[in-house]
Amino acid sequence: MRKTRSLLVLCALLVMLLAAGHAYADTLDLTWTGAYGPGNATLTATNDGGGEYTVTGITGTQNGASITGLVNYADADDLVFLSSAYYFNLAGISFAAAGTDYNLFTYTLPSLTNTYTECSSAVTACDTYPLDDEGLPIDTLSITKVSTGVPEPGSLFQLCAGLLVLGILVQRSR
Repeated sequence: MRKTRSLLVLCALLVMLLAAGHAYADTLDLTWTGAYGPGNATLTATNDGGGEYTVTGITGTQNGASITGLVNYADADDLVFLSSAYYFNLAGISFAAAGTDYNLFTYTLPSLTNTYTECSSAVTACDTYPLDDEGLPIDTLSITKVSTGVPEPGSLFQLCAGLLVLGILVQRSR
């Protein structure tokens, strides 16, 4: 009887371990070159569903200066979207670096083919969303998703509970 119980507990533990999934941190890598210099950043985002991500944190550099965080500049909504590729909307994303606020957003300036535009509070104030003709074209911009496995707290609880039960059974059998 003890062997059967131990075997059942062992099987249950194995099922729990195999069923334990992983949560994925939504992290996006952003690189760009433009009039205010090159930049790179790691965006922490929350997946809102439907291919929409709300950026909740940012680290990186803008023209060699450390990015200090997200700011509310030019009515940026800090959203990133996914259709066939990741992109910003007209309101874009705003951040601070070296005491200057920057806004990266989707807007094609008249007579240009660049999809993205940027503003700097050190040069001129951006017009508010939805149209901004005060920005300068961004030469290149790339947004890619980076997924890193992070154990879910529920999975860790299952593992600990299973090990506890297994330990109790081993102790009882002795």
